This record gives sequence, structure tokens and C-alpha cells, in this order.
Amino acid sequence: MARLREYDALERKLRCADASVLNEVSDDDDGDQKAELTWASPGLTMDERRRLYENQEEIRKHEAATLGDGTSESDAKEGDNNGEEEDESKEKDGDTLAVIEQIIKLSRSFVSKEESVEEVRVSFGILNHGIRALSRSSKRLLPAVAQLWPALQPHFQFYGGAGSGGMAKRMDTEAQVLMGNALFKGALEVLETLSNACPDFLSRRFSKGVWRSLRKLLLAEPSPPNRKSQELAYGTLQTLITEVPTLMKPILPEVVATCYRVITSPADTTKDG
Repeated sequence: MARLREYDALERKLRCADASVLNEVSDDDDGDQKAELTWASPGLTMDERRRLYENQEEIRKHEAATLGDGTSESDAKEGDNNGEEEDESKEKDGDTLAVIEQIIKLSRSFVSKEESVEEVRVSFGILNHGIRALSRSSKRLLPAVAQLWPALQPHFQFYGGAGSGGMAKRMDTEAQVLMGNALFKGALEVLETLSNACPDFLSRRFSKGVWRSLRKLLLAEPSPPNRKSQELAYGTLQTLITEVPTLMKPILPEVVATCYRVITSPADTTKDG
């Protein structure tokens, strides 16, 4: 309250000073310049300018002291507004990330549905987008991926002579081979997305689990049920070596040796059909 009274007194003092100077320098009594008169106004003597300047500086210093941080009142209000907007934006962003985290966790039940190829394929697409969106918050991403991984891992399995992927156990027809390859491709795309989003989390799981299945597939006979899956696996390994070298470093010699063995092996002469 004392500061407010002091501020009011200073403001009255400035208004009186402005009025005094205006009466001295104005020939026409229109009063229009009263509110606009400052130390920089034309037609003032040096003493008049000094007096106005000192009064205005006194008001400015008092405003800065009242606010406590040297900023003007308008700057302080603008800062408060910006802070409120930033808090609101963070709150909305947190709500969005929470929804994405929940979607990733719920997707595991759809990924496990081997009887519904279309649901699994759609789930893979949702996971790719969700993991990328959640990658900026490892606190949310890692628990969600930890819950997802057991449902995702079977899609990388190789069942010896019957192709690869979660559908491979019952690949008897060409249509089933195509479906299995489609799911395998989707699973590998999710693997690439995870490798970029959380390589440290995936490192041991990849080298101890996924890589063993992919190596088994690559070294299998390049029969029609296997050939497309082998091509997909080879392409994914190339991508991971280029984009996520830290993930591949522990097993890089073995990966290179396996891939070299594949590309230098005699061409398969088996004819489809």
C-alpha cells in the first residue's frame, strides 16, 4: 500500500510538471499537447527538458523497483501471458503423449492376432507412427516398448523351410506365403523404427534374439517360401548398419560374415511353380 501511495504521488508530480512547462511554452490554449509533452518535445528550453526527463526517469525507476526485476509493467504482463501459454502447451503435449503411450500398449493385443493379417498390418503402421511421436519422451516410450516387445518378437522367428514371421507356422499355399512376407515386412519396419528411437534398449534384445532368427533365415535354403523373406531381412540389416551403427557394433563381424556368405553362395536354380 505504501508503494502505491508513493507511485500515486510521483504520478501527480509528473502531471504538475508537464502542466507547468506547457503553460510556459504554449501560446495557444488548446491543451492537446498536454498528454504528449515529454522532454523530447520541440520548443522546450534545456532546463525544461531536464526537469521533464528527471521526473520521467523517477517514474520509470519506481516502476522497475516495484516489479523487482527491472522490467516494465507491460513487459511483466507479457511475460506472465507467455508463461501461461507455455504451461498450457506443455499440459496439452503431455496429454497427447499419454494417449500415444496408451495406444502403443494396446496395440500388443492386435499384433498377437495371427488369425487376422489385416489387423496386424494396421497395428504395425500405427506402431511406427506412435513410436516416432513418443521418441522425444523416453520416460513414456521405454515402458510401452517393454510391454510391446513380447508380442512383436514372434514375428521375427524362422521356422525352417516354411518362411519367416508370425504366420510362417502354417504357410502351405502361395497366398499364405505372401501374407507371411507382408507381416514380416511390417515387423521389420517397426524394428527399424525402434532401433532409431531407442537403440540402447533394443541392443541386447536384438543381438540375443532377433539377429539369431534373421541369421537362421539368411542361411536357409533360398526356396520360394524363403526367398522374399531373406531379401527383406538382408535389406533391413543394411539399413541398420547404416543408420544405427551402435546397435550393430557388438555383432557387426558376424553380420558381415553372414551377409558375405549369402551374396557369394551359388545362385539358386529352383524354378517357381
